[in-house]
Amino acid sequence: MQSRDPTSVFLSAKALMLLQEQHGLFPRILGKGEYAKRLADLLVRMRGESTAGKNSRNNSLLPSATIDSLVIIDRSADFATPLLTQLTYEGLLDETFSITNAQVEVSTSIVGAAPSAPAAAASTSAAPSTATAGPLRRKIQLTPADPLYSTLRKSSISLIGPLLNRTARRLQTDFSLPQAKGQSVAELRDFVSKLPGYQSEQASLKVHTALAEEVLKQTRIDTFTKTLEVQQNVVAGTDPASLTELVEELIARDLPLETVLRLLCLESVVAGGLRSKDLESMKRLVVQAYGYQHLVTLAALEKMGLLIAAKGGGGVAAGLGLSSYLPSVGLGGGSATSASTSASKRSNGSNGRVNNAASASTAAEQTNYTQLRAPLSLILDDVDEANPNDIAYAYSGYAPLSVRLLQCVLQKPLLGALAKTATTGASARKAGAPATLTPEEAATMHSDPGLGWKGSEDVLRHVKGPTVDVTQGPGVDDAAGKTRQGLMAGGGQGQGQGTGQKTTVVFFLGGVTYSEVAAVRLLARQIGGGESSDGSPGRRVLMMTTGMLNGAGMVGAAIKTSAARKI
Repeated sequence: MQSRDPTSVFLSAKALMLLQEQHGLFPRILGKGEYAKRLADLLVRMRGESTAGKNSRNNSLLPSATIDSLVIIDRSADFATPLLTQLTYEGLLDETFSITNAQVEVSTSIVGAAPSAPAAAASTSAAPSTATAGPLRRKIQLTPADPLYSTLRKSSISLIGPLLNRTARRLQTDFSLPQAKGQSVAELRDFVSKLPGYQSEQASLKVHTALAEEVLKQTRIDTFTKTLEVQQNVVAGTDPASLTELVEELIARDLPLETVLRLLCLESVVAGGLRSKDLESMKRLVVQAYGYQHLVTLAALEKMGLLIAAKGGGGVAAGLGLSSYLPSVGLGGGSATSASTSASKRSNGSNGRVNNAASASTAAEQTNYTQLRAPLSLILDDVDEANPNDIAYAYSGYAPLSVRLLQCVLQKPLLGALAKTATTGASARKAGAPATLTPEEAATMHSDPGLGWKGSEDVLRHVKGPTVDVTQGPGVDDAAGKTRQGLMAGGGQGQGQGTGQKTTVVFFLGGVTYSEVAAVRLLARQIGGGESSDGSPGRRVLMMTTGMLNGAGMVGAAIKTSAARKI
């Protein structure tokens, strides 16, 4: 995992420190997870070193006038979400073709040859094929410069067909050749001037229609639908008996090892570990079917915390205290308080302040999805994919825990309304009333990050890793810094000063999926305009991450490890 790499944490701190040097200190640093705490501590330490330097800039000592907080989400706090199959268009493109550097490489038999080289493609196809010649590949750029892709990327896969059909009808209507004889020269010139844009949109429509057709073809395979159904059952906490049957079927059909391990790891993460008997049985099947070199694969997955045996017989699903059953890992368990205390001591020297609520909290050793389903509304039955009002649309009913944690900071009222709706949903459906919030209602339910994790303490104690809550400002003895901060707050200039709209930086440490990005985009649209019901202004959301990932990439890291150490 990327979040397990100390180099990745250091480089992340360097990038965030550069952002602070340009725009000022993050007034509040919030986070969840072991490596999120390491990153926060490193930022505070770097800030102290920058202050002690002879060439430090005065502006870097002040809290930012445009950024109100930094929220760090450690990937280890939510391993389940990337193991699930993504169900947005961009997410499924990544699952099917693997997006790399904002582009996918696809066979020309699917999308056709590139428009710039039709002659080369024709000559190549006319040439006699050889035994060593492979299929031609074409790289498709996936950037916001393509208006059609910007519309499709965040949409649920069930809406792609209607959206493409609507676009095709619009192009046919808007760019039909004038037939009337009375057309003036000016009207014809205007039509001809629009032809380049029409040709560009037509080419984009052709490419995305071909890609969508290939993606939908994959979703119609029976193993895909069965896998998706079992995944939804696992995160919903239903009987895992169907999982065992499906894993055995996938192995019998000789499907890729990543597909099998992805299901096993998902059940292990959500349930807090597999029963020892079941785990040994599954390991035996994997090794016998795919080779004994994958003993190293299984060991690597166990080391990553993705495929483990349940402790105490029931694991997290039993709802028991974890500290009595699981060994201490890193900064978890009983060391959380002492770690927070030592961080506070270090912070005093660099003008950083660790809040008491965070330092007093204990760190869970495993994320307890069973205890989080109800308070965070991780499972929603009624999801409007055409006009989404909740982030659960990105996974067709499952709300990513990582984004729910972000909502604990930015949308506290919305989470409360969702929990209330869940308790009254059955009676509302019987009465014929809507059981979910409208998009307009959801858009007004956001909160000020200045409140930090307040009100979410009961939820956070079930999420793996320590809780981070650090406030940054001028030091106790820095009278000049306090004066400059007062002057800036009173009438300073800068983006966001006049309008009151601030930016919240969200950092996914260890990677993020494209469907999670789509969920955060929905959240950003909801809180981006106007004032909320509690009077707090709308805000912008800036996303940062160490990389993009999916379930195949997560388990694939362990498989590559075993390939390098074949037995």
